[in-house]
Amino acid sequence: MSSEGQDTAVLLSTYDPYYDVLKVFIELFQRNWSDCPYEVIVANNTLKLDNTGFRVINCGDKVLSWCERVLRALEETDYKYYIVLLEDMFISEKVDNAVIESIISYMRDNNIDFYKVIPYPKPTGPLVAEHIHKINKQTKYGISMNLAVFTREYLKELVGDGSLSGWDIENEL
Repeated sequence: MSSEGQDTAVLLSTYDPYYDVLKVFIELFQRNWSDCPYEVIVANNTLKLDNTGFRVINCGDKVLSWCERVLRALEETDYKYYIVLLEDMFISEKVDNAVIESIISYMRDNNIDFYKVIPYPKPTGPLVAEHIHKINKQTKYGISMNLAVFTREYLKELVGDGSLSGWDIENEL
């Protein structure tokens, strides 16, 4: 892990009954991002994920929302940046660490709180750098809770007390 990479983690909030999907996610993650330089954190209910190399944060067997699990992971970890993934967003191609690090470096250098990896819907805000747009807050789904990089503070602000769902956050921003 690079010294800069030590301020970044991959975060996956998942619900135990989705384990069949999570197994596929893990297999593809390990195949296509086997050299991931970041700690991978899985916030789930109670399942153990032996032999994955992932840090598992068991949040308890009561049904917790996606946001509650993210909040618990933020309480138990201390990274400046979180790459947020969903278990049903499969990594189907080899990940280029240099691209990921360039995104995070850009965020560090320019005090950016959020970077949406998948530009959908198409950005409507002004272009501030190559392929980087300022988000128009009136754009539905301008903020996406998956496949994005967040600063700890901004992610914590978005999930609030955990009472909203990720979809609620996306719809309201």
